[in-house]
Amino acid sequence: FKTLNLNSAKFKEDATLLDSNCSCESCDLKLSKASYNQLFRSSNTLGGNLISIHNLSILQRIISFLV
Repeated sequence: FKTLNLNSAKFKEDATLLDSNCSCESCDLKLSKASYNQLFRSSNTLGGNLISIHNLSILQRIISFLV
């Protein structure tokens, strides 16, 4: 896992998916990193909500490996 600052200008035109190996509800939407960048730059709360769902999904996977 790696940290991404999707608010960074380097993601403004990045058409790649957030995480191609993830099957959470957010990743099922198939939004690009550029889409998330636009949501964050426009102060749209949807971006934060979707990233929170994704991050919780990652934490759930990590915990399942530890148990």
